[in-house]
Amino acid sequence: MSEQWKSLGVTSYRLLRGDVVVRLAGALDSASTPHLMDEMAAVDPRAGDRVVLHLADVTSLDSAGVGALFYLEAFVRARRGRLVISRPGGASAGRVAGLTLERHFSFVEEPA
Repeated sequence: MSEQWKSLGVTSYRLLRGDVVVRLAGALDSASTPHLMDEMAAVDPRAGDRVVLHLADVTSLDSAGVGALFYLEAFVRARRGRLVISRPGGASAGRVAGLTLERHFSFVEEPA
């Protein structure tokens, strides 16, 4: 199996108020999306959970990465949770804005 998925770091934790935070760092691409899916399965969001996905440290995002975002949204919704994306800043903001993801996902300004 390829070791290329190691180009994506995934950190998750639950806040006291119940939000599940998932921080991504590195390349979100065809090589790393299976790793992200495995990590999200381990997070196992529950009914009513709000999953906050942080993309601020994502260095690249290809079509497989965008597809993974749609998969994650469906995965969380199927468990009766809600996926929101923390609005990234810096270079990541330009990558996300260029994809018009706001048409499909809920974004929040708050850091977690």
